[in-house]
Amino acid sequence: MARRPDANDNAETSAGARLVETVTAVVLSVAGLMASWASHQGAIWNGMQSVHFGRANFERGAASRARFEGDMVRSVQIDLFSDWIEAKSRGNDALAQFYRTRMPANFHDQFEAWLATRPLDDPKAPPTPFAMTGYRTPGFEEAERAEKEAETQFALGEAASRTSYAYNRAGVVLATAMFFGGIGQVFRQTSVRFTLAAVSIVTWLIGLQMLLTIPTSTDAFSLKAILGPPPASAPPPAPPP
Repeated sequence: MARRPDANDNAETSAGARLVETVTAVVLSVAGLMASWASHQGAIWNGMQSVHFGRANFERGAASRARFEGDMVRSVQIDLFSDWIEAKSRGNDALAQFYRTRMPANFHDQFEAWLATRPLDDPKAPPTPFAMTGYRTPGFEEAERAEKEAETQFALGEAASRTSYAYNRAGVVLATAMFFGGIGQVFRQTSVRFTLAAVSIVTWLIGLQMLLTIPTSTDAFSLKAILGPPPASAPPPAPPP
């Protein structure tokens, strides 16, 4: 004969239901706070991604400008050097001296160092100033610096993108935990409520573990550190006398 449920069974069932409700309420509250935190962090890291990618594009543009301007300066150097060679070959020392004194400042010292090797008399001398050891292609160093900085900023942007995605993924897991915890309150069967509460707790623990492995933006994000100090403002013009 089946045993009829007595008052003790009802009391135990009621106590179990209240325990499930309490645990579920705690999980829902904590999971909600953690999901908000994950959303906040994901938005910050998404902003960091935009800043880094923007800086990478800026540096790539700076590298292109440096190379373009350097090519223009090098063309001027080559033209003046060619004119000097032509004047020297024709024996027009006055015109050669004219070109010599008008060498660009960033090329004049190299040209004088080349002349000191007596290239017109010594066949072992460097053939042109551009073959000298100390010659630097105009704009080359700035372009190299900008390209390296662009690569660094792009890598930082990719890392920020991955971190933002990780926070969004953790937020989805926490939202799933909140879903199971909330939907469990609809059912009246104690076994179903226990099962959904257990799923909610496990899912919440997974979201917690995910959040603990993701870096935060407390010290990582600084526009001043990324963009550098602001440019110095130009001094005000002097008043007319």
